[in-house]
Parts: sequence; structure tokens; C-alpha cells
Amino acid sequence: METVSIGRFTLRSAFQLVRRHANRSFMSRRLWHPMLPLKISFFLLRLLHGHLPVDCGLWKFGVHGASRCGCCPFPDIKSVEHVFAEGDMASRVWHFFGDPVGISWTGTSFCVRLAAWNSMRYEGIQVGLDRLCNLVMSDLLELFALYFKQRRSFPVAWVQFYADISRWVPRVSYTLVRWSRLSGDVLKLNTDECSKSNPGVSGEGGVLRDRGGSLLLAFSCHLGQATSVQAEVRAQLFGVKVCVQRGFGRLDIELDSVILVHILLGKAGCPWSVYHEIQQLFELKEHVSRVGHCLRQANQVADVLSNVGCAHGREVIYTLARGAMCLDRIGFPFVKRIVQDHEVSVACVLEPTSY
Repeated sequence: METVSIGRFTLRSAFQLVRRHANRSFMSRRLWHPMLPLKISFFLLRLLHGHLPVDCGLWKFGVHGASRCGCCPFPDIKSVEHVFAEGDMASRVWHFFGDPVGISWTGTSFCVRLAAWNSMRYEGIQVGLDRLCNLVMSDLLELFALYFKQRRSFPVAWVQFYADISRWVPRVSYTLVRWSRLSGDVLKLNTDECSKSNPGVSGEGGVLRDRGGSLLLAFSCHLGQATSVQAEVRAQLFGVKVCVQRGFGRLDIELDSVILVHILLGKAGCPWSVYHEIQQLFELKEHVSRVGHCLRQANQVADVLSNVGCAHGREVIYTLARGAMCLDRIGFPFVKRIVQDHEVSVACVLEPTSY
């Protein structure tokens, strides 16, 4: 593993380099959903693998004893299936949340159930059905309040809560986006990357144009396996190097990666996996007059070229981008779709800034 002197690395970035990449899992994407607290995700992982300290789980390690659950009118052996799925209390909880919305036997969060079970066993506190459902609703309300801060309140009753969030319709607006022309003798370099997954097979592409939009240079390359950030940085570095080698200076760089723009402007830390490439870009900054962000719709030519590099695996074929380049030159606008949910827009526009 290559090391760097800057020391800005994380366990996550190191793990991404050494781990074995498996196929994407439908269950794992739900289990590690970004809106779920990590403690819930880890708990669900232990639950699915049967690694919770219930009596049946302890039997596998030779710890035997009398097993009797305390959550049901008719106690049974304390197993994961009984406590979280088949027991009387668990069944009533699933019915409470599932029946009003037409869903049967699907759960939400197990962590509250575990907390109630611990309180009953170790503190002698018996948690009833109403108390348990209120705890689950409390966690749901806290999660939604955390991620939808513009919303002042949510209904506390489950049926009204579900009916309220089911009626949510995002507000959609549209705006026109054009490739911006330059003034003076500055040349504009647009670069982009294409990754089939992250990490995965990747390609890079870029185009250099004068202030009138006429083509001066274009490239399309195959990168092999790379992350999206690595591909974006390599595309930028390759484009600047080629322009400098061909005698083009005073570059106005535009790309649709907010992360890379922030790294180049010093507003974000540099991942150690692309540290050397970023340092090479800094060494070439005398040839760059400005680095700015553009929307994806204004970067169509570079996007087409990067897709060519990803698909064909060789550094040729520029004719596919000819149509998009002609549209940019005549100032033809592309449509940007902006989705807004509760007055929070997901569109991001970064004003150009000096390098």
C-alpha cells in the first residue's frame, strides 16, 4: 500500500483499497441507509447474523440455563425469532404499524425492542404494547425531524404520520443551462469522468475550446478500475498536462465535481488516495487562471468523451461529441431539473473562484 507524508488518511479510505469488492446487495443498501444511525445499522447486522446475546445464542457457546421470555402472556424460549418476530408482543407491534398501511409482518427498528427487553430483564421494568409503540414512534419522529429541519412538526399518531408523509410530492422546477463563453485570450478546459460503479471501470474525457467555442483539443481515455474521485482527478491532471505540452496556457478550468473544485481551492481536505495527483496539479497552477464549477448540463461534451473512454478502452473516437460541441458553440441551452422538498433544494451551484 502506498503511503503519503501528508498523513490525512482515514480507515475508510484504507479499507476501500484492501477490501474485496462483492456484488451489491439489496439488503445491505437498506441496512446501511445513510438516514439510519450507525448504532441501528450495526444492531440490525448482528440481528441478521444471529449474534445477539439471547439465550439461544448463548447456547452455542456452551452457556446453558433455563430460558423463559418475560414479554408474552404465554412465555416461550427466548430466541431471536420469538423476541423480534414470532412472540405475542412482537406480533402485536408489527400489526400496529403494518395493518393501517396494508403491510403485514414487516418491521421498522429493532433497537427499541432490545432496549425494552433489557429494561425488563435487568431492571425489572415491564414494557407494555402502548409504551413500546410510543418508543418506536419517538425514534421515527426524531429521525424525520433531523433530516427534514424545515418541517416544524409531524403528527404523533402513526396513522396520521404515515398519511402525512405519503402525500409528500417534491416540487420540481426547471432552468436553462448554457456553456459559458469567455472573454480575452483565455482558453476553457472542460473535463469529466465516467464510472460504472464506485469503484469500477472508469473513463475520462475533456475538451479545450477558445472563446468562440471552436475546438482546439479533445481527449478520451480508459482508466480501468478507479473510484469516482480518482477518475475525476486523473481526468483533470491529464487534460492540464496535454494542454501545457501542446503549448496552450492561461486555462480556464470548469468541471462538474464540487468535491474536486473544493480540493483545488483549498476548501476541502485532499484524500490521500489522490494526494500525488493533486500535488502535480498544484505544480501546474501557473498555467491555470481560474477553476470553477459548472452544472452537469453545461459539461455535455466532456461527459460524452468520458463515456467513450469508459466503454471502448482506447484513446480515440471524438465524433460522438461533435453534436454537443456545436450546440455549446451556438449557445443552445440544456434543461436543468431541480427537485425541491420542503423548501430544501438539492441543486448545487458553485460560483467560479480564482485558483
